[in-house]
Amino acid sequence: MHRRPVLLAISPRGVGFAVGVAFRCFTSTHAAHPLICSGSAVRYFPRNIVRVFGLRRVHQVPAEKPQGPVKSAKALVLNAGSSSLKFSVFNVDLRRKQDMAELNQPCGIQTANAMLLATGQVSDIGLESSTISYKAFIDDEQKFSTHIHVDDHKGAISEVLKLLRDPKLGVILDPAEIAVVGHRIVHGADKFNTATILTDDVIKAVEDASALAPLHNPPNLLGIRVAREIFKCPQVGVFDTAFHATIPPENYTYAIPLQLQREHHIRKYGFHGSSFCFVTGATAERLSMKRTEMNAIICHLGNGASMACIKQGRCIDTTMGLTPLEGLVMGTRSGDIDAGVVTHLINALGMSPKEVDTLLNKRSGLLGLTGHSNMQAVHAAADNGDADAALAEKIFVERIRKYIGSFLVKLEGELDALVFTAGVGENSERIRAMVCQGLGRLGMVLDTTKNTGASGVKEPAIISGVHSRTKILVVPTNEELGIAMQSVAAVGLIEPMLSPKEEAKLLMEAAKRRAEESVNGEEDEHMAMAVGGPKGVMIAASNRSEMTDSSIVEVGLMYGILPRVSKLGYFRPVAYHHADKRVNLMREVFGIGDDPETMYGVTVAQCSAMLAKKEDDKLMALILEKYQEYRQRHDFVVVSGLNQKELPQLGQDLNIRIADALNLPMVWSTDAGAFPSAGMTVSQSILSEISMSMLPGKQLKHVEVAASSSATSNVIGDEVQAQLKESKIDVIATQIDNRLRVRTLREVANVLGADVLTGHDALDTHHVGRLVVATMQVPDLLKYILAKSVEEDGGHQKVTRNQIQELKAEFKKFDKEHNGKILLEEVGTLMRVIGREMTDFEEQSVMAELDKDGTGKITFQEFLLLLSRRQEEPIPGSAPLVVTHISRIDVLLSLLMASRSQAFPKIAGVLLTGGSKETLPESVHAILAGLDVVGTPVLIIPLDTFAATQRIHGLHGLAPRLLPTAKVKLQAAQELFSMFSSSDFMERLVGGSSRRRDMTSHLFQHHIFLAARRQKQRIVLPEGDDWRVLVAAGELLARDLCDLIILGDRQRVLSLAKKYHADLSKATILDVKGMSWVEKDVMVETLLKLRGTKGMTREKALDIIDQDANYFGTLMMYLHRADGMVSGACHTTADTMRPAMQIIKTEPGASLVSSVFFMLLPERVYVFGDCAINVDPSAEDLAQIAASSAATAKAFGISPRVAMLSYATGQSNTGPIVDKVRKATELVQDLITDPEIAIEGPMQFDAAVDPEVAAVKVKGGASKVAGQATVVIFPDLNTGNNTYKAVQQSTRCVAIGPIMQGLRMPVNDLSRGCTVDDIVNTVVITCIQASTAKARDVTPPQ
Repeated sequence: MHRRPVLLAISPRGVGFAVGVAFRCFTSTHAAHPLICSGSAVRYFPRNIVRVFGLRRVHQVPAEKPQGPVKSAKALVLNAGSSSLKFSVFNVDLRRKQDMAELNQPCGIQTANAMLLATGQVSDIGLESSTISYKAFIDDEQKFSTHIHVDDHKGAISEVLKLLRDPKLGVILDPAEIAVVGHRIVHGADKFNTATILTDDVIKAVEDASALAPLHNPPNLLGIRVAREIFKCPQVGVFDTAFHATIPPENYTYAIPLQLQREHHIRKYGFHGSSFCFVTGATAERLSMKRTEMNAIICHLGNGASMACIKQGRCIDTTMGLTPLEGLVMGTRSGDIDAGVVTHLINALGMSPKEVDTLLNKRSGLLGLTGHSNMQAVHAAADNGDADAALAEKIFVERIRKYIGSFLVKLEGELDALVFTAGVGENSERIRAMVCQGLGRLGMVLDTTKNTGASGVKEPAIISGVHSRTKILVVPTNEELGIAMQSVAAVGLIEPMLSPKEEAKLLMEAAKRRAEESVNGEEDEHMAMAVGGPKGVMIAASNRSEMTDSSIVEVGLMYGILPRVSKLGYFRPVAYHHADKRVNLMREVFGIGDDPETMYGVTVAQCSAMLAKKEDDKLMALILEKYQEYRQRHDFVVVSGLNQKELPQLGQDLNIRIADALNLPMVWSTDAGAFPSAGMTVSQSILSEISMSMLPGKQLKHVEVAASSSATSNVIGDEVQAQLKESKIDVIATQIDNRLRVRTLREVANVLGADVLTGHDALDTHHVGRLVVATMQVPDLLKYILAKSVEEDGGHQKVTRNQIQELKAEFKKFDKEHNGKILLEEVGTLMRVIGREMTDFEEQSVMAELDKDGTGKITFQEFLLLLSRRQEEPIPGSAPLVVTHISRIDVLLSLLMASRSQAFPKIAGVLLTGGSKETLPESVHAILAGLDVVGTPVLIIPLDTFAATQRIHGLHGLAPRLLPTAKVKLQAAQELFSMFSSSDFMERLVGGSSRRRDMTSHLFQHHIFLAARRQKQRIVLPEGDDWRVLVAAGELLARDLCDLIILGDRQRVLSLAKKYHADLSKATILDVKGMSWVEKDVMVETLLKLRGTKGMTREKALDIIDQDANYFGTLMMYLHRADGMVSGACHTTADTMRPAMQIIKTEPGASLVSSVFFMLLPERVYVFGDCAINVDPSAEDLAQIAASSAATAKAFGISPRVAMLSYATGQSNTGPIVDKVRKATELVQDLITDPEIAIEGPMQFDAAVDPEVAAVKVKGGASKVAGQATVVIFPDLNTGNNTYKAVQQSTRCVAIGPIMQGLRMPVNDLSRGCTVDDIVNTVVITCIQASTAKARDVTPPQ
């Protein structure tokens, strides 16, 4: 596949630093181009890719200092015990920049960008029984274990190094590959608050702290000394106590004489720091939070157990103290104990201090209470009726709960996460459940189903319920990885990045400097007008290629900007004429309601006249005046420059001058894949265009330049990159989608001025590929179209060896002088003869590039070279347009009949030449009227066949390339920027434009489609015999939004899809009646299992499966063969929902199924509930509907402010309905623990949504809901259903729904009057619901 990458080069002076993107590719010699990354780093290649490309291991030890930043580094982690040595090797990705605020705090680094290469342990060092175990992760996991004899730690590390360098099992070639060695050190006293490079002074300080950890620090030091001898890289100490260095004095100071404490360093230190550090980072990442903004309580529950209280990413308290003995009950340690117990044991029982120490550290805890130190054994004993074991469980749990309460007070109730980690925390669902029991009033609600499935997870898992204010998580710890990451950061290998606040400050300072420089000491009127006002960007197209049209860039950017601003504007400084097509395009596509007269400055005619009279200043003043007036009404304005057809000689220069006058950055659009300018290479042409705007002769003040270009990777190479860099221009590469090259039949009709005789509805969906001029007889014509279709289906058009003779024969026909050359001016005609398209502009470019000797001729070899350069993938969905004279009615009618056959290839349409509607016989009109349902368009034009085909060939050069009805092109333009431009780039472009607090309809639709595409789900559509469903399915698949299963008779589905031009090639079409008995039996058995007690028999089950597609689709969901279902286009709500209620059932915590509509008004998205399901809900039901609706709103990014509607507001009235709503409002408060959800009622609709009405009707102080509600709950179905329809019809807004809520898996019901867009929107919503259900793990078990 050959796609054209597009370059966007953005000056750092303007919209901010550009994101550099390059693609790793292999040339013919498999030489790899450099990989350039920005934003989130590229992760490691999957193992299958590694194997395919032979990239098993790459060892790079540069002989000299590398010129660029190192991309990764190997880190060795050592944990030396008295008779053991644990080790791990990680490859750490250095390309992900880290936030400075993260790096500056203890253990402050993210944790998810490293790969484990090898790990192992040497045991029983110095004994005959010593062994070494080893795992390497190369292609597949490799294990190794053997007995060895090592006398000391030096011998142990030497054996480890042998394994790491082993030809088969090793992961390094030389010790020099290890960039850093990280050592776990248990105690750093109060001297170290972060990972520290181990100098002689640091090692001396660790020795001094050994008195506080006599069993651990000495062997740690032994490992450090040996490693320093063997590995010459930096050695880093990572202290268990460092993470707790931020604990304030009031929390680490004991109430004993201060002098004693200070002299002997007696204080709370805390332990398990490496684990807490890792888990803090992993939790923040899982919750998509900055760790510097997160509050958490982390429970490290293993044989050794402790807890940490995290406030804004820093530890403020922990349970262990001077030693690991304080705090929680542990496997063999007592935890908190009255100090008087120690003196009592010594005085009353005569125990020595050492005996007491051994008792409390090694014979107490769970072991002392039950005889078992392992929690699993304690659980087993308790299950067998052991009362002591059951008591031990309670003691263990209550100590944890005591500290949760204590820490919650320290956090002032603001808790984001309660985290369980380590052996017991990760694997004992019983302990987690006991700890969380009764914490609902504190905002912590455990989901029992999620908790059951979370034990032993490999990734962080959320186990809290949907209404839990605090997230409860199980997060697997990885202390070794944490040590590796901290060690790499300590030696400065990871580059810090500026925080958004720091970066914004720099950009503001740069803007201020530009403003000061631009006026040379005098106030610039233009800049003064711009300060504090709305922002914008100017887009201009180059003269290099007809394929490049700034409308593509404009539409793509506007789609990207639209969700980020409240009011987006579009302005053309110079319009082609008063009814400018580009202005009309943007008004229709983006719903811009401005007067077209205000959306442009002057016309091309007016501009030309003023320039001819040397009235340049007057021209700029007029444009500026209209622009300033227009932009005051908008948050952001996209300004469209002149294109090459409007003012060919002056366009580029004038665009630059206008951008300068309007004080706007520019996006420069050009096509690097086009033929180069005369006398230049492609690279020179690109650089010439971009540098043109930087020439001193232009006297620019502060115009920032951006360029958009398209070419293959060998064109956009180092030469272009380097020269742009010298001009302070960075490059963003994207790819032009071939859908942008499609020519719709409507475009052809517009260009030709043709009348449409039939097939009006298909003009935008039929794409014109090659032209077939029908001068032959009908049988030969049909045979020709069939043959060409087979040829094109085989792949791209290519020049093969078998075709060379045929091409040479065609070439000779144009070789009039018989000298092996043809005139360059005839190349275009020859290309069309052999079925290749070429525009007039490309012909001119060919002449400029290939006429090297000035003869105006081309050889056959040069012609073949030209063909090879123009190889492109077929335009998606294109079909031939048949052109024939009006006299060939036989051709017309034969093609219309043939197009009804599935065996005949699709044609884009038929163009009749040499006539008009009036000259076409009445009999033909009558036949066409009867065949209109076929959908094959027929056009007619007075031009002769030759003139018509020439006009169509030149279509690329005619503006506009985009029409408001061209959905495929518009979607491609939108996706071009959403896929290849980062959100960071778009945010910088928009800059300081105003933001809305509430979700806008544009933002809502943008988010749901983006979310569906990122997490594709498998949706079943049971109504395969409805054309609307099939057309919607085609659009969903074309936009890659989901995977689809369509139920119905396969032939009928395909026939109907062809009739309505829906491409279902990517869908799974399932004919229930044609299924095997084996498959049906699975369904029957499932239905019997679920409904056997309700009178279901095998015969009934088989009949239901054969006859009821909704039941079949629901069973597919239950069996996890589909993730959701959308039905109702031709079924009642009861038919759609009954199977779901019987089979899928409600999710935990939901007592009923209800529905909402998303009402997409221009300024805000409302959630209306319930408008489809519950006829007359009780107060309890209404409370459940409100809680579910609030949760749904929040899940879709809508801030939930819930108004419980009635005919009275507040206490102004009483009555059955008002009282019901009032009671429901009270009940729902107990269901909602999320403080972000505000619910008030009863309230009238106008008081809920209109601030002015709310100010009058709602008494008693400020309300969080009145006048600003986003979710409205109706008291009954009659009110809700009528209201949503009234709002929809009166405002013409989009209403998406009904969306069902409360089921384990999503099933959504369509209105029987639904449109194709309704179906598309509902399926997308269903995809997001399915993804959410999976994340919450509420789907039914098989």
